Amino acid sequence: MSFALRIVVDRVAGRTTAIAAGAIALALGLVACGGTSAPIEPGAYAGKNVIVTLVDAASAAHMSVYGYERPTTPFLEELARQAIVFDDVTASAPYTLASVASLMVGEHVDVHRVAIAGDPLPTDVGLLAEGFDQAGYRSLALSTNAHVHERFGFARGFEQFDYIDPLVGSTPFHQVPELLLEKLDAFLEQPRERPFFAYVHLMPPHAPYDPPPDLRGLFADGSEGREGDLDFLIALSAGVRRPTPQERQRVCDLYDGGMRYADRILARIAASLERSGVLEETLWVVLSDHGEAFGEQGIWQHSKLVQERMLRVPLILRLPGAAHGGQHVAEPVSLVDIHPTLVELCGLDLDPRSTSVSLLPLIDGRELPRRPALIARTAGPGPLTSIRRGRWKATYRSQERTWLLHDVEADFDERDDRSADEPEVLLELQAELQAWWQRWRPTAASRQRIELTDELRAHLEALGYRDLPEDE
Repeated sequence: MSFALRIVVDRVAGRTTAIAAGAIALALGLVACGGTSAPIEPGAYAGKNVIVTLVDAASAAHMSVYGYERPTTPFLEELARQAIVFDDVTASAPYTLASVASLMVGEHVDVHRVAIAGDPLPTDVGLLAEGFDQAGYRSLALSTNAHVHERFGFARGFEQFDYIDPLVGSTPFHQVPELLLEKLDAFLEQPRERPFFAYVHLMPPHAPYDPPPDLRGLFADGSEGREGDLDFLIALSAGVRRPTPQERQRVCDLYDGGMRYADRILARIAASLERSGVLEETLWVVLSDHGEAFGEQGIWQHSKLVQERMLRVPLILRLPGAAHGGQHVAEPVSLVDIHPTLVELCGLDLDPRSTSVSLLPLIDGRELPRRPALIARTAGPGPLTSIRRGRWKATYRSQERTWLLHDVEADFDERDDRSADEPEVLLELQAELQAWWQRWRPTAASRQRIELTDELRAHLEALGYRDLPEDE
């Protein structure tokens, strides 16, 4: 199967513009029913290429591929016809640093202990990139988020690791640097003696919400309001400003424009894979590190809470040949499960993860042999921790020493505390979380924090991380 040679067309601001001749859409007629669906054996894709594209702060609830009413992700909707879509995916933390660390390590935050800026990745476990490196893959990482930086250990296992300034402070602000796409193209065009593993971290639609000019008015009137600026968003998050209904809508409009822009960049990456002739020999993963909130119960952006708005993320896996294309997996899964899934699919020699599980049985329509609970937490001190099984989710607020219980299938925004109505459910989840703490927290190795340079601190503050810990 391959991409159809037709141009993706965006209708923007009342006019029709071609994205680029290379940004081609998926061939609906060829793969509307998906690719093969035969069971997949462990190691079936050994020697195939792997590319992981992470779209920062991409809330599944604002993606049309997940049912959002606005057409924010038309390319991903077509990609989904050739891919496996996981419908219910939880991040292990509502912020980038801990969530990407979980992706690379294959463990939850309580295990790897990368919780605040300056915490390095553990050195006593194999990272995902190291597994591919040991298997002889050439590798590339392109990051535009200063949390995902070689200074903190994220370069381990990569032959080439580039942090690229995401144009913070420039005008227009939040466009993907052309340098990133040029570096990816150059990597894909290299000789193919060895398979590759690539990690590409895209900042849009992360705050500040500042899509390119042709998308600023896609879902609104195109006015030049500054509701997407960090100062405005931080004031909302801190509760020092109450937005008008028009301002609240404008925030969503700008974010959705940024999501459409990220979708456009993914289409360009697809075109690069096709142009270089590697698409059908590549496992392509599209995911995010955390979600985003837009005033639900007074909550904005992410990081501070473990509500579903901040935790629910996309996860789309396209296999070579579009195998299992069009399949949806409804079972709730964790983002940490991607690590062991890729390990098993590609036959890597890495130790099994303790707090994650390969999703290969679900892809094959079987039950998981074990299903760790979905656990997430914020940064300390006084972290919030949530544990979820099925529809029930318990949240422990450590500073108040209180518990909440929500039915997240019926109450996605977690407005109705059911702890008094379902005490037995809460007791079961409490016992499981307490057993988790007893198992993992005492064994977590302490590591000396890495000093933040002035440049990294400035980059993080420009993305809204203004409460960074002071270095000692």
